[in-house]
Amino acid sequence: MRGVGIAGAVAMIVSPAWEYARMVPDYRFLVEPWSVRGYELTQGAVISAMGVGLLLLFLNALRAEGRFGQTIAIAAGAWFAAILIAQFPDPPPIDFKISSPLAILVTFIVSMILVSAGLALFGGSEPLSQRAAIRWAGGVGLTVVLFLAVVRPVFVDGSTMNLSVIVAILLGIFLIAGVAGRPRELAPVRVLLICTFAAWIVVTTIGGSIRATLLRLQVEELGVAAGYNDTQITSGVMLAFAGSLLVFFGGVAVWARRRDHLDNVARARRQHEAAAESAAELEAAT
Repeated sequence: MRGVGIAGAVAMIVSPAWEYARMVPDYRFLVEPWSVRGYELTQGAVISAMGVGLLLLFLNALRAEGRFGQTIAIAAGAWFAAILIAQFPDPPPIDFKISSPLAILVTFIVSMILVSAGLALFGGSEPLSQRAAIRWAGGVGLTVVLFLAVVRPVFVDGSTMNLSVIVAILLGIFLIAGVAGRPRELAPVRVLLICTFAAWIVVTTIGGSIRATLLRLQVEELGVAAGYNDTQITSGVMLAFAGSLLVFFGGVAVWARRRDHLDNVARARRQHEAAAESAAELEAAT
């Protein structure tokens, strides 16, 4: 599955060489341009940049060992790169206004993620019942604080926010959880999977802006444009979509293989410790 993940990232990188949008085949009027390739669009550069980032993350995840500090640096780099990519297309600000029950639910989920990450980073050998109590108490307390101080004035009362800020908040939360989770040896793979899922969301939702760009180019060229329903995304975007899925599947395969290896090492260590304890008891008995 290593080759699958690498092939998926390469597919995203080279996807701008293909058409990203075109008119539907049965469109009966002549417009210019009829189609547009990815390298002519800002969206193509964004997808290609994400492919390069995922390729680097995948190659890093393939390494058998990774220091925790290095993983933190890589996650921070991926977070910063995602913010830059979100700013690159210069999208319009997004208006937010959600209901209080939904805001409370989302705040609670985020709070539980952050508290679990904190326990994984700074927790000791507390009993499971004590860790569960800390997690729930901390999650509820942090939910109250975040909702009153941040979520209600920003999201419930309504506000306008740039896409880069949204990416910074959401991706930052999940990357913190991915880096802090245990076992630490799987942190690079978790970072890869989180970033791959984020890239998949971008590729899935970018089709509308690509079709709108084709219409804008027609207005600039002819002064008039076809209808939005007469446009369609084509092979380049589909190649990028398939590539992001391949990277994700390859990352899952790496995670499963690494997890099995860690389980085998832990099992062998326990067996060695049990054998050493039995030998010590026999020696003491004789």
